[in-house]
Amino acid sequence: MNLQDFIPRLIKLWRGGGSSSVLSPKEYERVSGALLRLQRGLTGDRKLAGAGYMQENDLLGAYLLYYWPVTFLQVHHAFETAVLSNEISFENEVTVLDLGCGPGPAGISFCNELKKQGVKKIHVTLADYSSKAVSLAKKLYESAFPETDVCEVIVDIEKKYNSIETVFNKKQGFDAIIISHALNELWKTQEDACQKRQNLILNIKKILKNDGILFLMEPALLKTSRSLIELRNFLIKEGLSVVSPCPSSEECPVIKAGDNITCHGEYALKNVPLVTEIARRAKLDRNSVKMTYFMFKNGIVSREEKKGIYTVVSEGMLNKSGRIRFLLCDGKRRIACSAKKDDSHAAETGFFKLHRYEKIELINPEVRGDNKDSFGISKETAVAHPLQQGKSHVSDRKKV
Repeated sequence: MNLQDFIPRLIKLWRGGGSSSVLSPKEYERVSGALLRLQRGLTGDRKLAGAGYMQENDLLGAYLLYYWPVTFLQVHHAFETAVLSNEISFENEVTVLDLGCGPGPAGISFCNELKKQGVKKIHVTLADYSSKAVSLAKKLYESAFPETDVCEVIVDIEKKYNSIETVFNKKQGFDAIIISHALNELWKTQEDACQKRQNLILNIKKILKNDGILFLMEPALLKTSRSLIELRNFLIKEGLSVVSPCPSSEECPVIKAGDNITCHGEYALKNVPLVTEIARRAKLDRNSVKMTYFMFKNGIVSREEKKGIYTVVSEGMLNKSGRIRFLLCDGKRRIACSAKKDDSHAAETGFFKLHRYEKIELINPEVRGDNKDSFGISKETAVAHPLQQGKSHVSDRKKV
């Protein structure tokens, strides 16, 4: 299944059953107006973050018809990157905990990807403080994956975080635990929020199988992204290994790079007319989906260091000298790599079309910095795109 297969289900669910036909002009007006309120409340003044906004039908519509598809796509891209990188794989039977599930976009997208990988049997536990959100998620699961075993748990995470593992009757542990766009809503006004989130994850880790997957995702806002990166750095010291999107489980260099520096993924939004039309009517710019995420494995994972392999961690930036510059990360440092904006060879390698969190192989780059902290694209440089099964233009060059 793809996202478009879920759109009629989302429309029908919002309407309370009955028709799943396209929205009427009046419905578009209602949803786009509600989206503006919801957008300000979640990413602006953040007054709605963690609030019961799904109790209001128009706000529910804005979430189901706009934010739900966006979250679905975010998880799809994250999962696809990890699978193509050969970083994760699953057996025929998988148990999943979706903590802070809301109406289920992250968990459903995750399970959809598991189905694509040939997983035969999936057991899902949906956990949230909102019984309405859990009920909506279960209806979507029953509609899309009727063969999936779904369990509902109503829990106030803020109150139970110190013993959260006792809420779930899972002695054997879960194969995957997902927490999507939920951590930032917990204890958001409390000074010790960071420590409580750390304790929450450490307790959740107790019911994650050895080699199980922990997937954490947050909005691509400066504060939420940096908070998740700081949590990542804490968790790798507590026995978790990052397998995606980072090249290694070293401490992320972003935090030391400056208070206004962050890191997030970005992917083009394609073929989702419902979302783009709602955004257009609300006069919002929605050409891509952005998020900060980390996929961990429970335990120390030995990963072969691959020289010359980098993750793109910025968009292309034009400097005063007429060069397009991207920032690359090798897991330990952020390295600038640039080319003249009209360089035909750089264009041929696909350099100017790089996007955030894309993995590339950089072969024989021009070293521009005294400490090898800046690269250039010369005529001898090759840029390969391993996840696109791309071929480098130069196969026998030295990797840096």
